[in-house]
Order: sequence, then C-alpha cells, then structure tokens
Amino acid sequence: MFFGLAGILAIPLVVSLIIGLTPIAIILNITTVSGWQLHAILFSISFIIGGFAYVSGKKISPGSTAFKSLPDFVNRRFHIVTGIAFLPIIIILLVFLTVLNQWGSFQTSWGMLSVAHSTVGITSVALLVAGFLLGFKKIRKTFGEIEATHCSISMAGFYLFLISIVLGFAFFF
Repeated sequence: MFFGLAGILAIPLVVSLIIGLTPIAIILNITTVSGWQLHAILFSISFIIGGFAYVSGKKISPGSTAFKSLPDFVNRRFHIVTGIAFLPIIIILLVFLTVLNQWGSFQTSWGMLSVAHSTVGITSVALLVAGFLLGFKKIRKTFGEIEATHCSISMAGFYLFLISIVLGFAFFF
C-alpha cells in the first residue's frame, strides 16, 4: 500500500522532471530551466513532503485504520517534522516563485485556467496554514474538536494543493 501511495505522490515530480529536463524540452526549444519549470518542480517536491505529512497524520489518527502497516518511524514526531517542513516550503514558494515572479500570469493568454490555478493554489496554502496552526495548538492541548478540525482543514488544503498542481500541468498540455 505504501509503495502504491508513494508512486502516486511521485507522479507530479516525475512529470515535472520529464517536462523540464528531457528531450521533450529540447524538441520544444526549452534549453534552460525557466521560471515555470522551477515552479513546477519545487511545488511537486513540496507536494511529496506534504504527502508524507498526510500519510503519517492518517496513520497516527486515533480512529483511523489507514497506513497502520507503515514502519514504526512513521509516528507522531515524523508527522510533526514533515508538517513543519512542508508549510514553510510552500509559503516561500508561493511568495517568491509565484507572487514575485509570475503574478503577471493573470494577464497572460492562459486566461481562466491561470486564474483557477492561482486561486486554488492560494486557497490551498491558506487552508494548510490554518491546519498547521490548529495542529500547533493540538500539540499543546488535546481536544477532540481541534483534532477533527485540524484533520479536515489539512486534508482539504492538501487536496486543493493537488488540484492546483494538476491545473498547473494543464498549462503545458
């Protein structure tokens, strides 16, 4: 089950590497890594880190039976470390690679697809920040309601992040 999920999590990274670093890029006259390729590769890597946080969170969730067969190192500490690593990465990527370098994409020929990609991406980051803050509060105190809200908001943010990546790949095709 773990390798199947790892394969699914690796799909955006593999596709972004294929787009940016293989003969397809040469055929399309892309000879250097451009801003959009760097954007795609780094967001895909951060998606994989977020996937580890998601999977470990599902494993340690009290009512869940998912991913219980994962190794013992995938525990609460692993969930906290991957969650802490994931959030700053996507915020930095959002600010530096998206807002500062590509904000003009709202005015490009990509039109509504660009607006959808950007809006879903920004919404996912907002939900992930909220989930992170609830998770941080959950570390200090254990409340059932906070735990459920942390899980729901974080999952919604992660799924929107996946949708944003899919919409971003739609630019290329």
